[in-house]
Amino acid sequence: MREYLQIKSALNYRIDSIGYAMAQFDQYLCVHRIHAFSQLTSSFFLDWIEDEASQTSPITVVGKMCLLKGFLDYLGRVELLGQNPADSSPSIKLFQYIPYVFSRDQIKKILAVANRQITESRNYFFARWAHYAIFYTIYACGLRISECLKLKAKDIRRDDMTLFIRETKFGKSRIIPFHSKLSQVLAGYGRVREKRFGAISPTDWFFVTYKNSRYHRNSISHRFQVLLKKVGITEEKKFSGNVIYGGPTVHSLRHSFAVHRLMRWYEQGVNPNDKL
Repeated sequence: MREYLQIKSALNYRIDSIGYAMAQFDQYLCVHRIHAFSQLTSSFFLDWIEDEASQTSPITVVGKMCLLKGFLDYLGRVELLGQNPADSSPSIKLFQYIPYVFSRDQIKKILAVANRQITESRNYFFARWAHYAIFYTIYACGLRISECLKLKAKDIRRDDMTLFIRETKFGKSRIIPFHSKLSQVLAGYGRVREKRFGAISPTDWFFVTYKNSRYHRNSISHRFQVLLKKVGITEEKKFSGNVIYGGPTVHSLRHSFAVHRLMRWYEQGVNPNDKL
């Protein structure tokens, strides 16, 4: 498994999800006392699918099946396994997933409440400034949460108002322009940050906790859910027939950015195909 993860990492795959699935599968092998490659049979794989399907959603099971099929293919290539037991696995009915998209009014309320919270408590002044700036940046630039939290001071160029997003999904980097309003937000947060921790080095993480450490995505996700409750957005993920309607998350800001940008182009009479 370690060798397989090293290969995937060398190919610029994000191995966090693959590694997590590998760790879970390894635990399953231990519990069921699988100690030889010859025990990885089709019937064993079917039992694993049945066990997973009883605990998680179909789309999660399919995702894990795809990850493990790649690993089992690798075992075949290095001649540790004969036929891939995943090749004879049944197909699982997938649900259509529709992500949550905030309305423009909801976005205004979310950012307004996040901004108002900054001055509500002296003890949480810096942390709430950081939260406000992070949520504003994710929405204004359509970033993934990981891309935002990985920004370093040198990646933010306020002189030409661009962000440099380095080596994200599939190892790609890109430059993103941002609006003057976001420039003001970043400048405001930057002043507060410097006042608390001193001058910012170009290689420092730009968004930091009150302890001057890099934020973890789970922490920001939790703060966002707390913020949504204050705003009054309480929708949850729901099922309707063969459709899953996702609940609001931090990643919904990225979806909302894309939808709202398209809406504005249509409202302006612009052909989106000329802009994409």
